[in-house]
Amino acid sequence: MAIATLPPPSGTNETTKAPKLWFASFMGGIYILSSLWTILTITPFIWENLLQQTITSILGSFFNEALQLFAQAIVTGVAIYVGNKLAGPNPIEGLRGGIFVSISVIVTVFFLSRALAMIIGGGIIGSIETVGLVIFVGSMIGFGFYAYRFLTGKRAERWSLAIEHGGWLSFKMFKKTQGIRVRRFTLIGFLIIGCSGIYTLVFNQHLSGVDKWEIEVPFLPFLAKSDPNSTSKIDASSTESTSTKNSIVVDLDKNNQAEIGGLKTKEEHKKSSTITLLLDVEFSGPLILFMLVLWISWRAVNFPMFADFLIATESEMNKVSWVSRKALIRDTIVVLSTTFILTMFLLFVDVFWGWFLSRDLISVIPKTTYKYTLTLDEVDPDKKEEILKVLTDKDIGIELPSEEAKSRVDLAPSTKFDRKHQPQKIKEDLKEEDAEKYLQKLTEAGAKASLTRGKSNTINNRW
Repeated sequence: MAIATLPPPSGTNETTKAPKLWFASFMGGIYILSSLWTILTITPFIWENLLQQTITSILGSFFNEALQLFAQAIVTGVAIYVGNKLAGPNPIEGLRGGIFVSISVIVTVFFLSRALAMIIGGGIIGSIETVGLVIFVGSMIGFGFYAYRFLTGKRAERWSLAIEHGGWLSFKMFKKTQGIRVRRFTLIGFLIIGCSGIYTLVFNQHLSGVDKWEIEVPFLPFLAKSDPNSTSKIDASSTESTSTKNSIVVDLDKNNQAEIGGLKTKEEHKKSSTITLLLDVEFSGPLILFMLVLWISWRAVNFPMFADFLIATESEMNKVSWVSRKALIRDTIVVLSTTFILTMFLLFVDVFWGWFLSRDLISVIPKTTYKYTLTLDEVDPDKKEEILKVLTDKDIGIELPSEEAKSRVDLAPSTKFDRKHQPQKIKEDLKEEDAEKYLQKLTEAGAKASLTRGKSNTINNRW
């Protein structure tokens, strides 16, 4: 018995209810970029201008930094919650990959347009803002058209699905009950490598003194207001009159040019045309890198192909027949004892023949003498006079000229964290006893010095 059913009315099928993948991905990319800017830039900016001074005066700088991080964490949680609500309980397949592709396209279009506007508009003095702005907007429209065609095409959809199916943007664990031990140890290894790089970055102070990360946009000077209190000193003797009454060009520091009542100085122009992307780079940079390392490490051990390899590795390790503890200890003692005996024998042979063949009677091997280089590593600022006396005293033997000694002391670092100055070489080709004496005198004077040994071969071949 057949049952007749009415066809669904037009416009009510599921394909028309859900937005297309490219549109949802593009809007998701805009939302994530806006959220990141809010978390990393706007929130610290508001905190520093409204709450930092009060909290620092009451609780101290440590609690101020801690509370600021807590506020950013709250904003992050709110952004994640709102994003999940916008995506819905059943997101479109390929949405995460599509968001990644959309963000990549948006960033590429912006930087290409910026570069084109800076290259073309940057060479036109006096109209850089207008010309650069026109070129920037035109480039954004042109590149945006090709970006729209790309995002709405089949290739972007294939890329979005491939990225999402690859698992790099998913929180799920691949085959979570298999290969647990090997995958955990691999994860720990990735974290150790990544955190070692971050530690090196922080320890060497590569980010010290970096307050914020900015992008210069010289053709958009209205993005930031110029400081009304900043004034430039103008030397009246350096002014040159021109044909127009309202256009007087003056030299500033022999490099910058300004126009009274018209153009700004180059420094003012640069300050008034930057977009701040990240504040407190010295602290937020390592934190962002750590989160990135953590995410990559987690996804690497859950990437299907690599995860299957780790699962197979643990499966093969479980098939190995391990020896007993007693046999392992016995075999280890045998191996180490044999290695030690052979090492001592080879050491004895090498030392004996080296000594025998370097005798004056034979002189097959040249004698090796060592020369030392004395380097001034750190200087105590309160003890510079004592250090200068050691470097210039004839009785000690270093005997540097007064001006040269003063220059070396001034250029030497004051602490081991001083990256603006470099260790200074004091004297080279020193004998061991002289080098040890100079090192002791400098140490007593309050300096930190070191010796570097170099070889100097003397050949006396009688054969």
